[in-house]
Amino acid sequence: MVWEEALSKLAPKLGLSDVGLRKICKRHNIPVPPQGYWARSPERRSPKRTPLPQPDKHWDLEFSIPLQATPEAQNELDEKFGPQIAAESLPENQIAVVPHQEPRHLMTKAAAKCLEKARADQFGGITCAIPAAFRVRMPRESIDRALGIIDALAAASDVRGLAIEKGAENGTAGVRVGGQLLRLSLEETSSRQVHRATEAERDAIRRRGYSSAPLYDLRPSGNMTLKIENIWQAGVQSSWRDTSGRRIEDRLNEVIAGLYRAAHAIDIKEPKEAERQRRVDSENARRAGLRAERENEAKFFAQLAASAKDWHRAEILRDFAAAVESNARQVGGTLPEDKAAWVLRARRIADRVDPLTPNPPSPLDYADADLRPLYGWETLD
Repeated sequence: MVWEEALSKLAPKLGLSDVGLRKICKRHNIPVPPQGYWARSPERRSPKRTPLPQPDKHWDLEFSIPLQATPEAQNELDEKFGPQIAAESLPENQIAVVPHQEPRHLMTKAAAKCLEKARADQFGGITCAIPAAFRVRMPRESIDRALGIIDALAAASDVRGLAIEKGAENGTAGVRVGGQLLRLSLEETSSRQVHRATEAERDAIRRRGYSSAPLYDLRPSGNMTLKIENIWQAGVQSSWRDTSGRRIEDRLNEVIAGLYRAAHAIDIKEPKEAERQRRVDSENARRAGLRAERENEAKFFAQLAASAKDWHRAEILRDFAAAVESNARQVGGTLPEDKAAWVLRARRIADRVDPLTPNPPSPLDYADADLRPLYGWETLD
């Protein structure tokens, strides 16, 4: 299959990314066409096909094709968003980012105000994460570029009838596509370089023996990533990043088309996830019932064992009291008064231990509060 179609086209049919499919082929020692193979004309493609190696054991590769990759789902996508997706490839619909332009969209203005007030984190990033704007995290030097991108994307969304909606109290804004609110984020990581001490810092080291200069300098990497934050494992592209050949500014039409595909994928995925969650909740309820049943049985068993042990101890105490009484009678014929009191007391203790008899009154019942010593100031006049 990998020699009949490019990985970038084959992988989505299997519910994978082209990188994921390439990793699977590498793991199983499956040869794939070299880089640039599909860019050549058919007669210039070489090698024609590399044969599979002899496996050391029998194995099968299984792929679970996601629902949104089935022919039925593709037909549904074409019916629902086909014209809109096709329109994104038309030259007249090209989304242009105007550099160094003042923000026009209300969402972009909110993001600009938020970024202006924000402080850089330990990695040099300025973050805006408010309900009125997309989530943005940038080095300060890249904020103008970031605002230009999200401003152009927001304006293009308005033109296409895709509303920009505020997020929840602790969330961020998103684009409403059909019944789905897709939250977007734009981020650029900082590159880290070893700090080179300035002359002043070297002088401080000579005078004090140390310097407070940082170990690394954080600089903009120039590589931005735009992604849909609330979609995962849906079998559709959800992030777009700068590459050596194309920047995000040149891919905004792809992003809009990706929003349509992502909304459709979520529409398909949500009922399946709801059904899966229903089964999970049902199974968890059943298991919770089993746990409660087991805990109840264990508690009953512990109580039963403790009661049997107490009953056995009571029988031993009664037998011992009877033995003491019998021995006293054999010596004198009659039971001395002190022995009679002792036997009575022992039997009362046995009755107290026995779970089958009522508890007789005992000094063991005295409350601790009634036994503690009193201080002089606690006495009543």
